[in-house]
Amino acid sequence: DNGAKIMALSPFAFETITVSTTVLSLTSSVYVPTGGRPAELAIITPDDTLGNNLRYWPSATNPSAGADQGHLWATGRIPRIILFGIRNIENFRIVRDGAADVVISISYYD
Repeated sequence: DNGAKIMALSPFAFETITVSTTVLSLTSSVYVPTGGRPAELAIITPDDTLGNNLRYWPSATNPSAGADQGHLWATGRIPRIILFGIRNIENFRIVRDGAADVVISISYYD
């Protein structure tokens, strides 16, 4: 049961990233702290009330805005993305696919 596993994890780090027209990954120094354990789970939420879209890939492949490459994240309809496992966190890539930048908030758990 993934719900029980999430409840057993503890939050240890947080970051915000502004997603624009350049493909971004999550910040490794945040989700793998010096001397600490790497994150096992990341919860990503958009701080966007206008419904600007994003595109992402969970496989270290760069998505392309406006080219229908990568998964479409309609931020006005999908409230969050949950990444399980350090490999998925490391490989996550995201780019803006709308008219405006979108700030995303990420909480990391170990």
